[in-house]
Amino acid sequence: MNFNYPTRLRLKKKADMDRVFKKGRRFRSPHLMVAAIANQLDQTRFGISISRKVGNAATRNRVKRCLREAFRLCQRNLPAGYDIVAVPRDKTVGEGEPQAREVLIPLIHRAAKKLRHESRTP
Repeated sequence: MNFNYPTRLRLKKKADMDRVFKKGRRFRSPHLMVAAIANQLDQTRFGISISRKVGNAATRNRVKRCLREAFRLCQRNLPAGYDIVAVPRDKTVGEGEPQAREVLIPLIHRAAKKLRHESRTP
């Protein structure tokens, strides 16, 4: 099974991130906020936006690594066709990949379920 995280699955451009923040829905937990919007692709793309309030550069990089790893390992089990931006609220998410996964994955599933329901209702 291939668990790589190619560039086409990453949200890196400011325009893509702005579109998700402006037009997407937000879903929150105590440690993480996820903004999501449906895209016209057959893949879910993922990006991270992190504030300096979370910690110093080393802490922020560790949090980003943990979130990317959680997404990479679970991307096959996630619904396809969404752009997702994760915004960590504190450094708790960076304590390790399992902690990041238990916070991130339920939020992504909740977002996909809500967005799928909204797209069906007239």
